[in-house]
Amino acid sequence: MTPPLDDALLLLELDRGSTLADAKKARRDLAMVWHPDRFADNDDLRQRAEDKLKAINLAYETVTDYFRVTAKARPALAAPAAPAIAAENARKTVTLDGVPIHERALQSCVGIAVGTDAMGEVIAAGTTVPCAVAKTFTNARDFQTELTIRLLHGAPGAPASEASPLGRVTFVDLPPGPRGFMRMQVVFAVDENGTVAIGATDLDSGDPVLATAA
Repeated sequence: MTPPLDDALLLLELDRGSTLADAKKARRDLAMVWHPDRFADNDDLRQRAEDKLKAINLAYETVTDYFRVTAKARPALAAPAAPAIAAENARKTVTLDGVPIHERALQSCVGIAVGTDAMGEVIAAGTTVPCAVAKTFTNARDFQTELTIRLLHGAPGAPASEASPLGRVTFVDLPPGPRGFMRMQVVFAVDENGTVAIGATDLDSGDPVLATAA
């Protein structure tokens, strides 16, 4: 259960005049202080840290919901110039070609490389196109600002070494913080031609996550 707004603000050391940026910084700073890994040698303190971190995250949800609502009443900033918008949009969604399609269905599964030689299935073979699947990712390392996934297609259950590569997608400019701090929803969409489009959204801010393909 999320806490009342005033309690959440107090926990994060914020007030009603704070901003989303203030809330993000407060959560990041407190998460570093209460990171459970700091208390790896003491089970009691580690449990207290885990409970504290859960309370911080719940408080963060409460205050950011409030700030997003109140932000709608604030004056809007001037929109960036059209060329800047076009340059940014070109990096919000990346496309990769090469998934075989027959009679409007995927002929192989689409997945990502995981571990040493495994392929984690994202979209199953036989799925009717166009289709889309969303997956949630988080940062695996402290202060990680980039996350790369390697996309493949192949037979269900096949090792990554036997699958066909589609390409790599690197999500950039991620908010730095402790491991597990950043959460983003990545959408994998396949069209009738077998083209895969990948785009991501920061689940905390609601902003698109910029990406590059290789």
